[in-house]
Amino acid sequence: MLQNIRDNSQGTIAKIIVGFIIITFALFGIESIVALGNSESAPATVNGSDIQEVEILRLVNAQKNRFRQQFGENYDESLFNDGFLRQSALEQLIEQKVAVTQARELGGYVSTQSIDSAILAAPEFQQDGQFSSDRFKLVLRQNAMTPLSYRAVLEEQTLVAQVQLGMGLTDTALPYEVKRQQALKTEQRDYEYVIFNAADLKKDIELSAEDIQTFYDANKQRYQTEEKVSVDYVVLNKSDIKSDIQVDEEEVEQGYQDYLDQLGETEERKASHILVEVNDERNDDAASALAQQLSERATNGADFSELAKEHSDDIGSKNIGGDLGFNTRGGFVVEFDDELFTMVEGQVSEPVRTEFGYHVIKLEAIRKPEAESKEDKRSDIVADIKASQLNGMFAEQSEALAAAAFESDNIENLIAHSDLGLKAQNSNLFSRTQGKGIALNVLVRNAAFDEKVLADRELSDVIEISADQVVVIGLNKHVEPAVKSLADVKMTIEAHLLTEKANALAAKKANALVAKLATGDSGVAWTQAKSATFTDSGEAPAELNKAVFALAKQSGKVASAKVSTGQAVARLKSVTQVEVVASAEEQEVISQAKANESVYIYRQWSKTHSDVERSGS
Repeated sequence: MLQNIRDNSQGTIAKIIVGFIIITFALFGIESIVALGNSESAPATVNGSDIQEVEILRLVNAQKNRFRQQFGENYDESLFNDGFLRQSALEQLIEQKVAVTQARELGGYVSTQSIDSAILAAPEFQQDGQFSSDRFKLVLRQNAMTPLSYRAVLEEQTLVAQVQLGMGLTDTALPYEVKRQQALKTEQRDYEYVIFNAADLKKDIELSAEDIQTFYDANKQRYQTEEKVSVDYVVLNKSDIKSDIQVDEEEVEQGYQDYLDQLGETEERKASHILVEVNDERNDDAASALAQQLSERATNGADFSELAKEHSDDIGSKNIGGDLGFNTRGGFVVEFDDELFTMVEGQVSEPVRTEFGYHVIKLEAIRKPEAESKEDKRSDIVADIKASQLNGMFAEQSEALAAAAFESDNIENLIAHSDLGLKAQNSNLFSRTQGKGIALNVLVRNAAFDEKVLADRELSDVIEISADQVVVIGLNKHVEPAVKSLADVKMTIEAHLLTEKANALAAKKANALVAKLATGDSGVAWTQAKSATFTDSGEAPAELNKAVFALAKQSGKVASAKVSTGQAVARLKSVTQVEVVASAEEQEVISQAKANESVYIYRQWSKTHSDVERSGS
């Protein structure tokens, strides 16, 4: 069937369709095709509340910043998988949304005053022990946040903390629980033990050729070579494109106008504002009326700075007269931005409603970057135009390569169908996980083992190795996994069988000793363990110590346990209960551990009973 499709695709109609696709790609980009089957949706929705892509990106960037600080000069971004960081950030945000939803359903409430106090007390916003508005705005800007969006995040974090704090204060350990924990912690046990070391037993074990052959025959699937392939491929490099791009004066003029437009987008506006919140003490009508009154007073000549200090609910700016500093468009919520960037210098706005309340805005100043002359910018403009045109040519050639690959069944035919001056190349054999040369790239390895190339023997799609290089590959050779010869794996099998038989012999000797101890002493040389506790076994193996503490408190009781070096047997000699009254600090630790467990169970329950939908992650 696939061959029929390929044969039919050589016809005139198919070529017209392919040509249409190429033109569409060249004019509008691949999004023009892909978008037909896609619609934007939130990466995840929790109980009807969307998690936005910008939230994920902000958290991923925060994680990367922490890594940069942690590793310093040794930081290498290529070592951190963006997909993993993104998924981790998404799960973190889902957990947070679930926690916030449950906190609101439990009646959680955070007052404006408590948020203000938290901001003022936060050490990251302090300078010389005092809250610094400049420091506050700098930290928020570094994290791509505005003062208003930060307040919203802080409110959610505080809501979640309220639930956790409530559990911590109410789910305290009862006296008998404290006593039980202390008894386990302070109990001491004396016992004697012996270890049957598997390594020492190996010298007494003989393996026959039949043992090795039998194991090999039964476990051949363990000893297979890796599946490998080699590929034929062509590489299209942007640097190989030969072009003599000429730039005329009209293009330079358009480039200069584009430069001036971009400068306009970087215009900064210095604003001050008065925030009037809608809260339990002030409903929407009252907040709107107060904001209108303040707007009129400021317009009629009242000192805006003094009005902000007296009436603003924005703790981050009220003490400095509502000053928000210089910001470009996009620095505030949409409603605020739209009003600010239509105002003239010195103007006071009417009340602007946002999710945070009502704002009265004053435009203090406008700062525009100074434009260079066209002649000073000419060389940069020409270089940009040439680079843009070269990128366009590279994109067109990449699409032509894709079309040729679609029409061809091998690399030689692809070269014959295209006029791109390509050269056929070959790789060495490589596996799914390792390769050299072109196969160092994971995208190439994935494509080589994809069904399209491996099973259907088609050429791959165009693979983007970098922004300046693309490749197309086709299967050259496929080496199926094969069972290694017995000679190649004999030493590995011998080591495995010796370990297996030695461990079995150690367990057998341990079981025999346990049986003898039931009728009398065995005469073995015991090692003594004195005053061992549940958490401190001294030199005795931890696995054996755990088994000893699982025994009833009766002298002579015997335990056997597998340990890292073989098998061990212990005989309990005595149990000493040290009566220690738990200190207030120890009681707090026990209670906190119980509260932490309760919080974990509650969070798992909350997530299970929440409506979480993921898409595009």
